[in-house]
Amino acid sequence: MESISETELAYIAGFFDGEGTVGVYARKARARNKSYWSLYIIISQVNPIPLIKIRDLFGGGIYSAPQKTPTGEEAKLIWKWTISDRKAEYFLRNIIDYLIVKKEEATLALAFMDIPRKQGKPASEQNLIRKENISNRIKELKKQEWATLPM
Repeated sequence: MESISETELAYIAGFFDGEGTVGVYARKARARNKSYWSLYIIISQVNPIPLIKIRDLFGGGIYSAPQKTPTGEEAKLIWKWTISDRKAEYFLRNIIDYLIVKKEEATLALAFMDIPRKQGKPASEQNLIRKENISNRIKELKKQEWATLPM
């Protein structure tokens, strides 16, 4: 990966604050009857150029997602950059000092990544509860509405 300047990190953090999302989700494994937890980062944008730069710096993938208007008509194509787990952790650790809007979500996501993982072994009940609590708190933060200007 390329060297990243402080200016680039600040720009990317601001871009992520406005256009990005953080999620911690449990997914069912197809082959086994168990769930696994993952951290996901997504940034959506109609112009793919900033996403290409971010991908070149942090890895991940870019895909397009057709959109519809509320009346069902075709809308602008949306581009999405996605990254997960350890690469997402690396991304957040690099930009967290510059975040404003999503700082608490990023802090929670990093706490999730700090929970010990045992490859091939089930997580302890305590760690499963911690993961679920972090996931739920991030979801709550996304629903926060600003009825008044914070002072």
